[in-house]
Amino acid sequence: MNFAPVHPALFIVLVFAWFAVLIGASVVYRSRKGAFFPAPLPDGVRFDERWTSGRSLRNLVTRSGGASRCLRVSVTDDEIWIRLEPPLQFGFMPEILDLEHRIEASQAPSTRLLKGLIPLSRDRVRLDYCDSDGRSRAFELLLRDPEAFMAAAQEIAPNATQTAVSPGH
Repeated sequence: MNFAPVHPALFIVLVFAWFAVLIGASVVYRSRKGAFFPAPLPDGVRFDERWTSGRSLRNLVTRSGGASRCLRVSVTDDEIWIRLEPPLQFGFMPEILDLEHRIEASQAPSTRLLKGLIPLSRDRVRLDYCDSDGRSRAFELLLRDPEAFMAAAQEIAPNATQTAVSPGH
């Protein structure tokens, strides 16, 4: 017996209820974890780029996953923010693919410009830092203006390193 063809209205209600439970569980989990970013950006924004792409380099799953044109990257006076655009931050995608980062200047974020392998490919920025537990973390970003991001990151963490790497490195 096929449930959906026999009870289409009830099936639709159950699908919407499932999504409501998933989003509700995500909101509760993320609020307890403290994963929310303030809605408006503070006054001291040095760089802000919306609808960009990137991926965490934490493990094989996060390397092969990532976000295509759905990240927002900001540099404030004392932090670098990487987060998903609304409504994509609901559900558990940010946790599964490690797509949200709030990096303090004291965590010594360093940036490297990685040149594309072929002439038409976009340059990437690799962002390395130590998290609050002292673990080394890395994130790769495809930005429209990578030089402006690197300059803003250098302003808030002047002791961090910045390098440009040729293709294949």
